[in-house]
Amino acid sequence: MSTSPKPIPKAQTQFAKKTPKLQEIENPKAQHTKTFTRGPMTKNMYLDEKDRKLLAEIKQKLDEATKLMSELIETLEVLSNKEMLKKIKQGQADIKAGRTKELHTLQKEEAL
Repeated sequence: MSTSPKPIPKAQTQFAKKTPKLQEIENPKAQHTKTFTRGPMTKNMYLDEKDRKLLAEIKQKLDEATKLMSELIETLEVLSNKEMLKKIKQGQADIKAGRTKELHTLQKEEAL
């Protein structure tokens, strides 16, 4: 006898789709009362100024963490690419040896 999985209640799926955007969080005039119905029970939720500020701070921290993770992944990709590391070391050696040109000089050479 097989049992099918229970469907997700409509109130939960609507909540997931209606996560407030930062502008809604920061706008005190926006509607911040949500009504959720699950079975015979109805619940109202209200976000006050303190809640909206906390959500805005959390969003900012999540954005910063996302950017940091992206930078860490990029660093790992560079460190795992032996050919790229070889070129970086060669470039550092060129700089130490003075084998460099100023940007405006390169631009003039490219224009010719």
